[in-house]
Amino acid sequence: MTEKLETDRVDLTVLGGMPPDIAPDLAVETGVSPISSSPIATPIVRLGMLNHLVDAANLITLFGLALAFLACWAVLTGQPAVALALAALAIVIDNVDGWMARRTLNRNPAFEHFGKHLDCYADFICKGVFPVLYLLTATDMQIASLPVALIYLAAIAVRYCYEFVPDRGHIGLSPDYVIAFLCLLQLAAPHMGSAFIPTLMASLVGFAALAVAPFPSPKLKGGAIVGFCIFLLVLAAVLLTVS
Repeated sequence: MTEKLETDRVDLTVLGGMPPDIAPDLAVETGVSPISSSPIATPIVRLGMLNHLVDAANLITLFGLALAFLACWAVLTGQPAVALALAALAIVIDNVDGWMARRTLNRNPAFEHFGKHLDCYADFICKGVFPVLYLLTATDMQIASLPVALIYLAAIAVRYCYEFVPDRGHIGLSPDYVIAFLCLLQLAAPHMGSAFIPTLMASLVGFAALAVAPFPSPKLKGGAIVGFCIFLLVLAAVLLTVS
């Protein structure tokens, strides 16, 4: 038994600092020795969960997440036009990563599964959290905006959880259109006066309802996606010009 414990001893760095009196018992119970820190271990194995980022589509998704984060930062620092331009670029990147994923030959199924979750988290930041921050900053954090923010955020959370329901139907309106609408609303804001805030709040409630609506919605394909992405790029360029 002593020999068994010695051969199955697990490197503590792999087990997150597990005490030495527990690590051998774990190896005995499972009958499997986790990856050790031996010099002969390949670098790709040592990456662990980061191994799933060694994939073009997932790296593109991560870049989109970074843009969504910067959009949140920009709106919190009083730069709504820049923030919306970054959010629009994040939507474009979201379509690019999907294109890359579909065209990657012999893609590792684990990378694909990981990528679907990463994509949803990036989408939730860009199309869920960001519009809420845009609303809260536009209203100077007024209490009246909180119910609208909560309704919208909850609807987007429900929608992205629904993405993982097996054999789900393609229903509800894509939140991509929220960002496009907010870009147009921001450009129109100087001409709207006091109507801007009520329009923003009503629009987010409407988009929340449409996001979880039970009716089928058209899914852009081919040239329609390209056209939508070009439209977003034009909006981003205009917003950066007027910011």
